Amino acid sequence: MSNFLSGVAVVLSILALITSGYSAYQVLELRKDVDTADNLQSNATATDNQTPVATPNAQTTPEANTAIQPKQFVQPALDGKAQVELLSVRRIAHPDNGLRNVVNVQFRLRRVTPDVAGSEALFPAATTASSPITNDSYKAVWANRATPSIALDSIGQNASVDAYVWLQVPQGTNSLDIYVPNTQPFKNVPISN
Repeated sequence: MSNFLSGVAVVLSILALITSGYSAYQVLELRKDVDTADNLQSNATATDNQTPVATPNAQTTPEANTAIQPKQFVQPALDGKAQVELLSVRRIAHPDNGLRNVVNVQFRLRRVTPDVAGSEALFPAATTASSPITNDSYKAVWANRATPSIALDSIGQNASVDAYVWLQVPQGTNSLDIYVPNTQPFKNVPISN
């Protein structure tokens, strides 16, 4: 009887993991759609206003226009059985106080080998970062502001899952060294605004 209950528990755990991964994927796709719509609106506004105007509040810091390019930051993960690609490292407002001291790190986990163990997983909430200039360390804001753990065996070979984590990073920090668990570090990654 206990073997049966253990088997049921394992099956339910796998289903919950797949469901949470799919939900995280849907949230990230929705965010991409919103970001694309915002960019299109910004581009349309910029096209309508061809005359450049200097404003005293214009942000001229390096973080203003730094975006990650596709395939710019890719590192091996989980002993070479997967790859992690940074998709976006973007400063956002803290939901409680409105300060822009939160960085949303979005990345894609891709399985590259056919054989993986059931225990191999990536834990986005354990992602950390540090300033390449000051070496100050930064951790996740809240565990619920990160994708739940991703079991590598829940991803098909050459398939991928998108994930995210929020890190608390003070304003004025314009680049990060990012440490995703079980992944080679990403060095000097620019933070976009």
